[in-house]
Amino acid sequence: MLDQIIVFVTIVITLFLFVKSALRYDLVAMMSLLFLVLTGIIPAENAFDGFAHSAIITVAAILVVSRGLINSGALNDLVIIIDRTSKNNTMRLMGLMFLTAVLSSFMNNVGALALVMPIAIKMAKDNKISSSMFLMPVAFASLLGGMITEIGTPPNLIISMYREQVGMEAFTFFDFAPVGLAITFIGLVYIGFLGWRFIPHRKPYESGGELFKIEDYLSELLVPVGNKLIGKSLKELNTEYGIEFNVLNIIRQKKFVLAPLAYELLQAGDVLLVKTEPERLVRIIEKSGFKLEGANLSHDESGQLLNSNDFTLIEAVVREDSVLIGKTAIELKLRNKYNINLVAVSRHGESLFSRLGDVAFKSGDVLLMLISNSGISDTLASLRCLPLAERGITLGKMGSSDKKWLALFVFGAGIALTTFGVLPVHISFTLVAITMVLSGLVGTKELYETIEWPIIIMLGAMLPLGEAL
Repeated sequence: MLDQIIVFVTIVITLFLFVKSALRYDLVAMMSLLFLVLTGIIPAENAFDGFAHSAIITVAAILVVSRGLINSGALNDLVIIIDRTSKNNTMRLMGLMFLTAVLSSFMNNVGALALVMPIAIKMAKDNKISSSMFLMPVAFASLLGGMITEIGTPPNLIISMYREQVGMEAFTFFDFAPVGLAITFIGLVYIGFLGWRFIPHRKPYESGGELFKIEDYLSELLVPVGNKLIGKSLKELNTEYGIEFNVLNIIRQKKFVLAPLAYELLQAGDVLLVKTEPERLVRIIEKSGFKLEGANLSHDESGQLLNSNDFTLIEAVVREDSVLIGKTAIELKLRNKYNINLVAVSRHGESLFSRLGDVAFKSGDVLLMLISNSGISDTLASLRCLPLAERGITLGKMGSSDKKWLALFVFGAGIALTTFGVLPVHISFTLVAITMVLSGLVGTKELYETIEWPIIIMLGAMLPLGEAL
């Protein structure tokens, strides 16, 4: 009886810490597992049996398969068709939710959202409505769609395989579909025609260059040698030249001029730490002749990058599991390791006064970055960031038509092998994942970066807890 109480209390505390989010969920799960091992409830030799569970392998394989589908560009056309054919906002919303639900029933929820989110934001901007009117329903649709198939969500996998372990017949691929489809249909109809009306109405952002409402960006501007504004005061920039922006600090000969006064004179080589909207920032650069700087140590290299056609300026939000969190651009060596130039940072509800290279990133930060055109999707996947706005880019690598059809064929074959009982789900989708790697749809380095290791750790640690209960 005491053991049951200990296990029950441990699980309650674990769930509380999950909700509290004070610690990462994978760390919480591992701490709970070790506590039950130390109390003798879970034998030490069985502590990590959860990591040998076939459901863990299946989840990892599905993450790789999802990345292969995104890289192939096979799904981009579906998203674009909805954008072009829908005649009103209700139909656009229903189309987006339907596509998201279908995608999330066969792939990772984050992958499905990464495909749909930029188009949803663009639709909202084009129709002059708040992006939350599309984004929240799409998020719900991804959760609903996961209930349709065996691989749609980890709990479905675990329940199916548990039945097999206790001597019962495992669920097949579409055994969840009758209930899942009914719930998904009811949910989508409710959200599409009624539920969205309860979403708080926010005024859409009117800026033509930005597809998502965010706080002003923190940026750096260099006053080059020979600039016409050298010797002018900050006040004169506004009154005589119509250049208005908030200068937080001036970096002058490696020293900071904190909160400069309006009569502070500009000198050649000054780096101005400014806070302004992206659209206004463009006008400031055009009028002043200043150079936009990134988080690099070399001004010359940064300027060349900003003027290069090989790089694309995009906005992305830092996810909760991003490798960026708690580190600065300099510590991460963004330029050398990821071929990125950080142009600006925005953080909701907090003022930033440090230089860009010294800003420690947090979950929810919005980054304005220059990324090499040859590896946009790979880079965002490695950093675990989600694109907020589509600026002439797609989330797939946009390979040949053969690559698209190959990805769809291999994926469909995996579903068929599982549905008809030829191979168990963990074998068939591992085979699909390996095929995508061998065919070049997923790079060997990307293979390990794509797997959501915190999720794998959490599931592997929680399975023994469930058995202990």
